[in-house]
Amino acid sequence: MNVEKNVNNMCNAVDKYTFENFIVDNDNEFQYKIAKKIAEYPGKYNPFIIFGKTGIGKTHLTEAIKNVYKEKILNVIDITAEELVDKFVWSIKNSFMVKFKTEFRGCDCLIVQDLEFLKDKKNTQDELFYTIDSLINNNKQVIFTCNSIEAINSFNARIVSRIIKGVQITLKEPNYQTRCSIINNLMKEKNVNISDNIIQLIAAKARNNVIQLKSALFKIIAYSEIENTEITIEKANELLMELFSVNIFDEDNINTNHCT
Repeated sequence: MNVEKNVNNMCNAVDKYTFENFIVDNDNEFQYKIAKKIAEYPGKYNPFIIFGKTGIGKTHLTEAIKNVYKEKILNVIDITAEELVDKFVWSIKNSFMVKFKTEFRGCDCLIVQDLEFLKDKKNTQDELFYTIDSLINNNKQVIFTCNSIEAINSFNARIVSRIIKGVQITLKEPNYQTRCSIINNLMKEKNVNISDNIIQLIAAKARNNVIQLKSALFKIIAYSEIENTEITIEKANELLMELFSVNIFDEDNINTNHCT
C-alpha cells in the first residue's frame, strides 16, 4: 500500500460534491439525470424530493445542485427540518414572522433536509405548505430529502399532496461494483493508492452506504500512515473487523471477485 497524502490533510479536507464525482450505475442513472436537469432548469420540476437511507447520496446530489445554482448566482437556502422548526418557533416568539416569510419565500431555491423531522410539527408543516406554494408559483425550486416516503404519511394531507405532485426519486444502497468505483474515486480525490484486493475487501464488507466505505478506507490509510507500514490483506481484514462484526475474509474469494 502506498500512501501519498498526509493523513491529517485527509481528515481536515471538506468533500466537494459535484455531478462529475457522483458514481452513476444502473440503479441510480435516472436519479442522477433528473437531478442534473433540476440543476440546469431550476423551477421546472417542482418540488423535487429525494428518498433514501443515510449515507447513500442524498447530500451529494443536493450539494451538486447547490453548487450549480451558486455558479448561476442564485439565492439558495439549505436548512435541515430541525433547524427550520427552531427558526420558525424563534420567529413566532420574537415577532419576526414577517422577516421569516420574506427570507424563505424570497429565495431562488429552498432545500429542506431530513423532512421526516417535521412529523407532529403541525404548525411548521402549515407554514412550509404556504412557503412551498409561494415559491412554486414564482417558479422557484423546492428540494426535500427524506429517509422514506412512509415517514411523511402522517403529515398534513395538503402538504403531502403538494409534495407528491412533484418529482420523487429513491436512492438505493450501492451494489458491489459501484462500491468499488466509489472507493477508487475517493482514492483519486485524496491522492492515495491501495491494492485491488484491499479495495475488494472494503467493498465486500462496507455494504450499506458511502459513510461506511469512507470510514473503512480512512481507517486503513490512517493505520498505514501512522505505523509507516505496508498493509496486507490480513491486516486490512483485522482492522475492518472492528468496524464490521462479520468476518468475511477469504483471500481466494477476494482476489477473484474483481472490481471492474
